[in-house]
Amino acid sequence: MAGADRTIETGTILATSASATSYTLVEHAPEIGDPRLSDLLRYWCAKRRGRSVPAYRDIDPIEIPGLLTYLWIHDYDPESERFRVRLMGEAVRSTYDCPVVGIDVEDLVTQAAYPVVSERYRAVLDTPAIGHGRGRIYGHTIGRVGGGERLYLPLADDEGHPRMILGATIYKLLDDPQAAAAVEAGLRPDTMSPVAVL
Repeated sequence: MAGADRTIETGTILATSASATSYTLVEHAPEIGDPRLSDLLRYWCAKRRGRSVPAYRDIDPIEIPGLLTYLWIHDYDPESERFRVRLMGEAVRSTYDCPVVGIDVEDLVTQAAYPVVSERYRAVLDTPAIGHGRGRIYGHTIGRVGGGERLYLPLADDEGHPRMILGATIYKLLDDPQAAAAVEAGLRPDTMSPVAVL
């Protein structure tokens, strides 16, 4: 039911040994703040063409030039249950100190962060759902706190199975402790909106 504000399920996942983070499955479209991410969602929806999830072959990053530097695509291999980086725009890639295309996501994030990332990605593919987060970005993955917003969307393979994630992350790394503390104070769980609500 679009526009509803009722939470229908919460999944809690271990972020570190000292704390937990969660995602919330909701019955409404994500509440996106950055207009560039709204553009990405509209683009993704247009590519659905009556299907639950658009296919990877239907996505052309050149069609959304304002987002190229923020885009990323991760593949999911159901046999190994691992995610691998297929594409990463420069603004996102620059947060890492190594080449990232072709690398398993598990090797890009901290050991404590991977269960969080994997659980959220699996929710996006298995539901399928639209993942959205705002607040702390990268705090548990690269060990530096950033503030921003992220949208991650399922893509189907040639057989129609959701096997990839198209995402965009717009952020600013926060080296100032006060700014980082403010982001931490405003932290809210990621939401997962089932594609059926759109």
